[in-house]
Amino acid sequence: MLKKTIPVFALILTLTLFSSCASETPQTSPSPDASVPADTSADASPDEGGNAGAGASADNGGVPARGVWSNGVYSSVFTGLKFTLPDGWEVSPDEEVAEKMSIAADTLSDKTKWAAAASGLSTIYDMMASDPTTGSNVIVMFENADGMASVSESDYLLAAAMALDPEDYTIDDTYTTKVGATDYKTLHVFEKYIEYDQYFFVHRQGNYMTSFVVTILDDTKIEDFLTHFA
Repeated sequence: MLKKTIPVFALILTLTLFSSCASETPQTSPSPDASVPADTSADASPDEGGNAGAGASADNGGVPARGVWSNGVYSSVFTGLKFTLPDGWEVSPDEEVAEKMSIAADTLSDKTKWAAAASGLSTIYDMMASDPTTGSNVIVMFENADGMASVSESDYLLAAAMALDPEDYTIDDTYTTKVGATDYKTLHVFEKYIEYDQYFFVHRQGNYMTSFVVTILDDTKIEDFLTHFA
């Protein structure tokens, strides 16, 4: 269990540090199966790569609709992301996802409660899944970037990299990965002591910085793992 949780919390700490720092810096800003109905409205704000994705809609309280699981496949209309659960992997239950956000589990399955709760969250956890044998895991997250209009995807990943101790991590340069129809700015780091690889995939979408993070604790290649995404 320890091997499974350490990489996850390392990730959460990194993104939280960025959020805290960004909130203190003035920015020029323009004004598992339990799920919330998905939203298909479009947001005109392009990301760093020029992609314009679906945004959070007014009828969902201006927050991202939750992704859904069906027959082992996670899909999000908000991001357009799909993920097929690998053999042997487990989906984290709503109780565990809700705990990360300090909200009640039944909030995740009630559209009205979800809109009210999510509007006050700086970081939204949409999906978590893991391999109970190896500890490898994936998390899909949305960080509220309203007020951080000048922060690009590259800036976001640079801040994440700067929060890591170079004595503990090997940090690669960022690059772009196309997942489905979307370009994600990507950062790979390698933790030297527990020996795990972590890949941050980030895409700015309207007022949210959307990301999915893959943590690998075995010899799986990221190129092979990404075949589970569409």
